[in-house]
Amino acid sequence: MSTPTIPDLPDVDPKNPDSLRRFMGALKEIVQTREGRRGQKLDKAVTFRDLQGIGIVQQQPNTGGFVPGPATGGGGGTGGSGSTDLSPAPAVDLASVSVTAGFASIFIEWAAQTYTTGGGNAYTEVWAATYSGSGPLPTFADAKLVNLSEAPLFAYTVGLGVQVHVWLINVTRAGKPQLVPTGGTNGKSATTGKIGNNDLGPLIVEAQNIASGAVTPGKLAVNIGGGNLLRNSSFENYPDPNTPPPGWHMYASTSAARVAGRRGGYAMRVTFGGGAPTWGKGIGAVVGTNDAWLPGKTYVVSFWARGAFGPGSYAMTLRWNIDPASTVALSNPIPDATTWQRYVFRITCRTDTVEFGGAFWIAVDDYFLGGNVSGWAEFDDVQVEEGDVVTAYTPRPDEILPGTITQTEIADNSITTPKLAAGAVVAGSIAAGAVVADKLAADSVTAGKIAAGAIAAGSAAIADGAIINAMIADATIESAKIKSLSADKITAGRIAVGSYIASAGFNSGYSGWAIWGDGNAEFNNITVRNSTVTGTVYAGAGTIGGIRINAYQFNNDGYVPGTSGFALFSNGGAEFNQGCTFRGTLAVVSNSSGVRTEITNAGQQVFNGSNIAVIQLGVF
Repeated sequence: MSTPTIPDLPDVDPKNPDSLRRFMGALKEIVQTREGRRGQKLDKAVTFRDLQGIGIVQQQPNTGGFVPGPATGGGGGTGGSGSTDLSPAPAVDLASVSVTAGFASIFIEWAAQTYTTGGGNAYTEVWAATYSGSGPLPTFADAKLVNLSEAPLFAYTVGLGVQVHVWLINVTRAGKPQLVPTGGTNGKSATTGKIGNNDLGPLIVEAQNIASGAVTPGKLAVNIGGGNLLRNSSFENYPDPNTPPPGWHMYASTSAARVAGRRGGYAMRVTFGGGAPTWGKGIGAVVGTNDAWLPGKTYVVSFWARGAFGPGSYAMTLRWNIDPASTVALSNPIPDATTWQRYVFRITCRTDTVEFGGAFWIAVDDYFLGGNVSGWAEFDDVQVEEGDVVTAYTPRPDEILPGTITQTEIADNSITTPKLAAGAVVAGSIAAGAVVADKLAADSVTAGKIAAGAIAAGSAAIADGAIINAMIADATIESAKIKSLSADKITAGRIAVGSYIASAGFNSGYSGWAIWGDGNAEFNNITVRNSTVTGTVYAGAGTIGGIRINAYQFNNDGYVPGTSGFALFSNGGAEFNQGCTFRGTLAVVSNSSGVRTEITNAGQQVFNGSNIAVIQLGVF
């Protein structure tokens, strides 16, 4: 049976740098030689499929492994050896068996089985049982088959702190096992997580058992830097969108521009044309004066970038006037026009001299192209940190980026008056409902602190009940600032003469009401009640329905003296021109004494000057 054809390796991309092309070319030559596609056929590799096809090895049942000898029943089958020797297999020598504990696995080894009985050793069965630590030790009857091993070793994974008992059984190629398992009554044993009698469990620290902040840089074998040394490393301080931001400059580029960053802030874009090699095209900066490159120190320089430039897309690089002792590219992917990727370099400074002033440059590497690189590149989140390993990007510790301090970063009661610059707190800096009553000192909100129109009805900027009487200075709220005032908000007081209060839409003589400070009032409709004592109404003139009130009389609208209507006079007189009806007790007396006429329910009497009734009609 022939070996299936494996696809050939593709050609090496000529755009890759020379060193990478040489490596990939050598790798292709090796693989093609071993596949027999080039070179001498004696150097071609041989597979088990090849050996089985010519009858040198056979594949074993159950395990899938190979042992010497031809297979039976056709090419590639898994039959027996064809041996007529059906004797039991010789036992594995117990003295040659070792059972060794690892952290979570048991390693079992025994001497190679070279016997020839039954066609030789086909494989060795590995049986195992675990012990909980209490009760009788396990025997072979408790064990289960865990492996069929053609090699004289096996690693059995069981977990940490498990005691395992092991037995071995040889099986010939004729399929006959040894009669008694090797291992004795209780097998050979070991406990994972122990070396000798030393328990390694207490020495194993899992992630969930490590307290937050417990692993400090001093606990690690590598040196982790102490933070970003570079100022304006994410270009958030970028006032002019058409020039490099403060602290940065162009390197062999034609223009710079402010663009959107990878995290929503700003990034720096440079464009460049072709020309002779410039050892790169990109951007440059200076590490802070007090943090400049130190002799013999190791640093990690990282940045995020993307770009598009031709004739091909090549990797990024660092450039110097004085090269470091070493530069190792930890991550240097091929740039992409749409995807932000992180580039990481570890440098070790020379001990005799370093780059002057802490300068360095990040660039598109155009050296291998012989120049002629044109296009653009964008850079963001540049980080320079002392140490051996890269960490997640953070700005310089003494640099606060816009929007990075939110309420979760501010401890309770940490902002005191001395911490606030004059005018620093504006309306847009205060969350809705954040200022409640107990946060304002008495008399601290004066009219001068309130912008015109800043306080509107229903405004979410002021929590309910936040402004109390003690917080409003005297004579601060003017009439024009009051939209509406309910009756229960008016306390007892006086209306000055010349002033008045009136209903909305009051029209004298037609609608509404008004009360003047001099005592006058006008009501369109009025009801006067007094349920406990007699009420008194004083009026010099007026109209009630069709009845008119004059200064000295009370009459109806149609009253004409001696002709029509009626009138009641203030002197006690009365006039009725349409007749009248009396009910109940009647007592009409023309005079209190002397000549007079009296009319009562009993009748009518006429008296003379001596008070003697001279005429009587009725019952007296």
